[in-house]
Amino acid sequence: MLPKLTIREKEICHITLEDVMCRELDEQASDDYISVLKTTTNINVVMNTEGSYIIDCGSDALNDVLSDLKHLGFKIAVLWAEGSWPTDTDIDTEILKSVKEWNGTNLDHQWNSNQWGCAGHILDRPGQQNPQFHHQCVIINLQKLENSIQCRIPLYEASAEHLHDDYTPTWIKPVAFDERHYVPKSGWADRESKHSSNLFNCFLRTSLEEGLKVFNLDYNIRSNKVCIYPEDDIEWTEGQIFKEYDDYNIIYDIEDNYSDKRPLLEFKTMSTASIYVTNTEMVPWVYVNDLQIAVCPCSGLHQFKYIEPSLDVMEKVIWADYSTYAVKWVEILIQEWNGKDFHKFFESNKDRLQFDGQFVFGHGTWEKFLDSFESEEQWLTVWSKIQNLEHQFEVANLVTNYDKIVEMIPHNKNVLLQCSNIFLYESNYFTKGFDTTIGAIDYIKKVQSISNKVIFNGDLNGHYYDMTNMGRQKWV
Repeated sequence: MLPKLTIREKEICHITLEDVMCRELDEQASDDYISVLKTTTNINVVMNTEGSYIIDCGSDALNDVLSDLKHLGFKIAVLWAEGSWPTDTDIDTEILKSVKEWNGTNLDHQWNSNQWGCAGHILDRPGQQNPQFHHQCVIINLQKLENSIQCRIPLYEASAEHLHDDYTPTWIKPVAFDERHYVPKSGWADRESKHSSNLFNCFLRTSLEEGLKVFNLDYNIRSNKVCIYPEDDIEWTEGQIFKEYDDYNIIYDIEDNYSDKRPLLEFKTMSTASIYVTNTEMVPWVYVNDLQIAVCPCSGLHQFKYIEPSLDVMEKVIWADYSTYAVKWVEILIQEWNGKDFHKFFESNKDRLQFDGQFVFGHGTWEKFLDSFESEEQWLTVWSKIQNLEHQFEVANLVTNYDKIVEMIPHNKNVLLQCSNIFLYESNYFTKGFDTTIGAIDYIKKVQSISNKVIFNGDLNGHYYDMTNMGRQKWV
C-alpha cells in the first residue's frame, strides 16, 4: 500500500515505520505487544506534532518517499521507531532550532551552507569503532540526504564532548582523505544489511559515506520526546500491558521499579489519573451549522468550537466521559463560569473535585482559544448562548457502554458525535483491541438508526474523520 501523506506544516514531515526497528522486539516480543507499541507511537506522532506526517511507511518505499518529500519542498524528515514518540508539539520548533545550529546559520534561506546528513541518538562506545543510532528517532536533512545505502563505516572522528557518559559524542564526521577509507571488517553480510533493525544505521553510514556530519540530538529535542527502551524487560512489560489498572497509584510503583516503562503504562490509568483541563491540539475550525444535538467528551475547551456554528438550532449537549472527575469539572464549568479568566476560575474551583491525579494543560491553549474569536465580547455572547442550552452530564465509557448514550439522544435530529481520540485511546486499545473499533462502528450505526443525520468527528479504525457525514460513508 502506498504511504499516505497528511500535510499540515510543510517544513517537517514525521514518518512512522511499518517494519520493526528494534531487533529484540522482532525476536522476542509478541505481535500484540509490537502492535501496542506501534499504535502508541503513531497516535502520539499525530497528536503531539504540528508538522506533516506519514503513518506506517514500509522500509522498501522509504527512499522514494524521502525523494518525493524533497521535491514537495520539505526540509526535514523525522523517522520514528516503535517505543519512542513526541510528547509535546513544541518538538517541531525545537527540531528547527537545532537544524539552524547544525546548518551553521540562523538564516532560514541558507540551507545550502549545511554539511550534515542526519541526526539521532549516537552510540559510539570506546574502542569499538562501530557508531550506531539507538532505535528512537532519526532526523534526516532532505537537502543533503534522500536515500540510504548499505555500506561499510568510513573512517571517522568523534567530538571530544559527549552528551552523557563517554559514548555519546555530540557529532561524528568522516576523516578527510583524497579517497574514502573504511573501518576494517565493518561491512554487513547481505542478510544482515537488509534487516529492518539496521535501517537507522544505514542513514548514519550513508551520511559518512557522502562526507556529511552526523549529530547527536540536543537536549532541547530530547526533552520533548520519550523512549521506553522496548528492548528491556520485554516479558514483564507484556505481562502488564493487558492488565486492567483500577488504581492509578500503581504507576508510582512502576516509576520506582521500571521507570522507562511509565510513559507507556501510564496511558492505562487515564480514566482516573488525568483530567484534560485545556486541549493539547490546535483550535479546530468548524463549518457545520445545522446540528441540533451534540455528544462531547469532558475535556478541554475546544468542544465549544464544535457547538458554536450551530447555536441558532442547537437544542441539547450530552457530556459523556469515563472519568467521574472530568464530568464533574465540565458541569461546574457550564453552570458557574462567567467566560472570563479561565485559569483563575480553574484554580479557584479545582479543589472541589477532590482529585489527586494530574491536571493536563496545553501550553497557551486558553489564550489561543480566546484568539479564535473576533473579540472577547463575541466569545462571551457565544458562551452565554451555550450556557442557556439544555445540558446532560453522564459518566459512561463510550467503548463499552455506548448504548447508555444512544438512549439519551432524541430521535429525528441532526447529531454530532464529537469523539476526538476516544476510540484511539491507548488504554482502550491495550485492553480491548479490535473490540474498540467494532464498538465504535456499532455506536455510529445505532445513532444513525434514530437520527436524520450523524456527523462524526474523531479517530476511527486508523483514520481521522473531520466533521464527516457518516450517511455518505459506505465503510470506515
